[in-house]
Formats: sequence, structure tokens, C-alpha cells
Amino acid sequence: MSSPASPYAIGSALVVAATVALSGAVAWGYHGGVLAPGGRAASGSTAAGAAVAAPTAGATAGASSPGALPTASPGTRPAGSTASPASSTPRVVTLPAVKRENFAAAVDAALASSGAVASVTALDLTSGRQVNYGSSEATMPTASIVKADILAAVMLEAQDDGRPLSRAEKALAEPMITQSDNEAAQTLWEQAGRASGIAEANEELGLSETKPPVGTAWGVVQSRAKDQVALLSALTVPGGVISAENQAYAAELMGGVADDQSWGVSAADADGECLIKNGWLPWAEESDRWIINSIGRIKAPNGHEVLIAVMTHNNASQGDGIARVEELAKIATAAVTA
Repeated sequence: MSSPASPYAIGSALVVAATVALSGAVAWGYHGGVLAPGGRAASGSTAAGAAVAAPTAGATAGASSPGALPTASPGTRPAGSTASPASSTPRVVTLPAVKRENFAAAVDAALASSGAVASVTALDLTSGRQVNYGSSEATMPTASIVKADILAAVMLEAQDDGRPLSRAEKALAEPMITQSDNEAAQTLWEQAGRASGIAEANEELGLSETKPPVGTAWGVVQSRAKDQVALLSALTVPGGVISAENQAYAAELMGGVADDQSWGVSAADADGECLIKNGWLPWAEESDRWIINSIGRIKAPNGHEVLIAVMTHNNASQGDGIARVEELAKIATAAVTA
């Protein structure tokens, strides 16, 4: 792994540290607007209640192959997490006994005494059932899951120009998603128009609550889990604003992330071929407690395709946050597919 250079730090020096979980390799990410541990040249309110949304428009109850995945490479399995080793074959996943009506209570219990804050959304593409958890007011920092948003913005820009992604764009998109490369993300962020360009793309994508503050680094973009599920829908469900060709490429990238970055919502996947993007970093504004986020498309044990986003912050450590995200992913998957 090459040593990363700070693409545009905000007022502080480069911080170098070893990650506290997973492979033990040095990892980097945006730390309060500065490069710091949390990504690979990579980065990666507890509300008392949750709303259960009505089925999303276009979701067909009982459909045998809802929102069929674009053709893509098989996904990798999590390494160093509670999920199984890398495999593209079905596996046994045990979900907790959680139904939609006690989803919020189950999330509350998972967060109890930890100090962590979470935003969780899951959408069952077969039934149209959806669950949401999180403050109705506060957004949360994205860390490197915003790289999926950057990818979508670059794709929309190319579509507006009437062309496919260029070779140069793909050469940056691949490490940005599969390796969570920060320098590649920075280049594409600038190409897309930085905060204003991403905000414009997000309007088209239907991300009403993901509005990057002008002048800030991409790693501190704020969002909510339900917006991240909308982004996943745009990137993986046919018929939206992202072309079939670009969706297939997004699936190839998100289905091929590095083994040491494939933890997270994949813990609830029974197929072994999930699509995923994670984000992680110690947050200076919370005394270096960890932001741990994971978004993806999984296949639940009952065979239903599920879009799921789990965003957390104020975790005591990286490993603690990963375990919490995986627990919340299983709770959400159980609730939405019960």
C-alpha cells in the first residue's frame, strides 16, 4: 500500500496510526477534515422510537426477482468481523427474533449503555416493507460511505454528457470503492464540482437530507440512513436515474471490495454476493470516538433482497463499532423480512 498524501487538509497536520481492528494494517481517513486513521489511502440520536414507512413506490409484493441486480462480480465476505470468511456461496445466517413492531426497542437495547448513536434504514425490495430508526432532526457524518455518492454523481455527469464513464474515471472509481482510496475520491469529488456539484446530483438522486456544506471535505458530508438507502436504490435497482450500464459497473465495484473492508451489513447476507461500501474514522469532535457506517444490498435468509444502511457514531473503538453495526444490520433485516 502506498503512503497517502493529504489531498486537502483543513487546518491540521497529518495523523498516522494503526487501526485497532481488522487486519492491523495502517489505514487512513478524514479526521475532522484532515487525513487520519480510518481508510485505505482508506477511510473509511439514539431516538426513542422508529417510524415504519409505507412500501416504497414500485416495490412489488411477492415478486420473485424484485429489482434484479445488474450483472456484476461476486462480492467478498467480511474479514475480522462476526460475519463468515470470504465466499460467494450461500451461508447460514441467524437473525434475531425481531419484528417491525419491536424494531425500535431492539435497536435501543443494542445501543444501551454504549453511548453510541445510530441511524438505521432497511427496505425489503420483495415486500416493500421498510423500517427506519434515528433522530428526525440530526444528520450524521458519512465518512467513506460518501464515496458511493461521489460515484453516482460522476455517473450522472457522464450521462448528462451523453457518454459512458471514461477510462480515466474508471481508473479512479475502482480504487475509490474497492479499496476506499482517498486520493481517488478527492479527484472525483473535485471533478463532480465538490460540495455544490454533489448537492446538485443529490437532488436528482432524491437524497433530500444529504447536503454537503460548501467548503468542507467530502469525509464530513452529513446524511441519514434513509437517504443512503435511496442512494443504494439509484445505484442497484433498475429503472432509476442511473443507467443500466452504470448500475452494472457500480455492482461490480461494490461487489468486489477488499476483504478487510467487507464487514458491516454483510453480516446479515445469506447469499455471499452482497454489494457494500463502508466508512470509518475516529472523530475529533467526539474525542476520537469512532464513526462506523455500512451500506449495501444483501439477500436475507428468506431470499428477499434488502437495501440496508447503518450509520453510527460515538463508538468506543473501531472493533466495538463494527460489532454494533453488524448487530444492527441483523436486527433491521429481521424486522423488515419477518
